[in-house]
Amino acid sequence: LTSTPVTANASVLVSASASGAILQQTLTVLAPQISSVTISPSSVTGGVGTTGTATLTGKAAVGGKVVSLSSGHVAAVVAPTVTVPAGQTSSLFGISTNPVLINTGVVISATTGSVTKTAFMAVNAPFLNGFSILPTTVVGGQPITLTLTLNGAAPSGYVVQLVSGAPGLVILPSSTAMNVGSATKNLSVNTTAVTTSITITLMAHRGAYVRTATVILTP
Repeated sequence: LTSTPVTANASVLVSASASGAILQQTLTVLAPQISSVTISPSSVTGGVGTTGTATLTGKAAVGGKVVSLSSGHVAAVVAPTVTVPAGQTSSLFGISTNPVLINTGVVISATTGSVTKTAFMAVNAPFLNGFSILPTTVVGGQPITLTLTLNGAAPSGYVVQLVSGAPGLVILPSSTAMNVGSATKNLSVNTTAVTTSITITLMAHRGAYVRTATVILTP
């Protein structure tokens, strides 16, 4: 027997006859339901998109099979539905993410009828992966520019701590807030005149991530 994809469960009466005798059996053809939902990659930095796959138990009927989607947290966003095309068993769907201050787990759900399948993904906070100074050699009393770099877009309230190895010579604020939605920030800071050349180490840190850079002040 060969079945055709259906939009709803259907009962079919199958008959066999020989020499005037007829036997019958009812066959139930099931409409496809959601079988699984997967996400790849399942761990991304906030602001970076990823892709989900909704898979059915069988091929979608003519007109396709609509699968309802939902996210358990605002850190990840999905469309309300995705349609598996007729004759196919799966369909891809996009997942966008928002920058977050802390690593956030999100459950993505896919539903058909009374059947729901879920998948877990991680939306990670950005980390400090770069710290540089320009110019690296400067006459004391002239300003320098610090550049902080994250591995992803900064959320609101993302603050990096700053430390000067010589607070009287390179005048740093104790911290600076990154620009929302940006992965970099430039910060102009003042220096003090010196009588001899001196090398000063500056430090930027957030959490476990510590970055250092040096500047040489000259007379």
